Amino acid sequence: LAGREPETQAVMEWSWNHHFVLSANMHTGALVANYPYDGPNSGVYSACPDDELFMHISLAYADAHPNMASGGFSNGITNGAQWYAISGGMQDWNYVWEDDFDITLEQYDTKWPNANLLEQLWEENKESMIAYIEKVHSGVNGVILNSETGQPLNSDVIVTDINYIIKTDPENGDYYRLLTPGEYFISFHSIGYIPQEYQININNNSLELNINLVPDPD
Repeated sequence: LAGREPETQAVMEWSWNHHFVLSANMHTGALVANYPYDGPNSGVYSACPDDELFMHISLAYADAHPNMASGGFSNGITNGAQWYAISGGMQDWNYVWEDDFDITLEQYDTKWPNANLLEQLWEENKESMIAYIEKVHSGVNGVILNSETGQPLNSDVIVTDINYIIKTDPENGDYYRLLTPGEYFISFHSIGYIPQEYQININNNSLELNINLVPDPD
């Protein structure tokens, strides 16, 4: 945290101390839903391991907005770096370090809209925000426990062919792995326990998959 502004430090510490799953940060100055990665080079698409998912949740916002699709970006969404590169952006921080799927919402073309536009902006973005929040139920979730004691485990949740690991909340052992509809192989790993793997089918509803990991006798 050293060298960063106090406000930046406060947000980083706040997000670090909570286990957010899905989030967004809001801006004005354009009309688009912007998703990771934000770098390294402007004008060059920079796909993260969950690129398909980020497009999916960004489209959920843009499609529910009355004007975003006509804001000058294809379907109302953009990859951050393809638009313009930045370093240290919030959406990359949340995804890389926090297991949190975060996008940047540019909600109005004018950078500093007048206060008398707030009611209009709320009406334009309300349904989009609800549609976006509902995407937290896209994928698989559950708790990972010790099969013998029932205690929550600090575990890794790994989806085959997606190079991104979700970790459980160490206090409760719960996990939320957002995924687009489709079939996946998902495995659960915790030091000192026998891993388990499952084939799952994700549709538009959330799949609950609770895991009891068996201690490894070796």
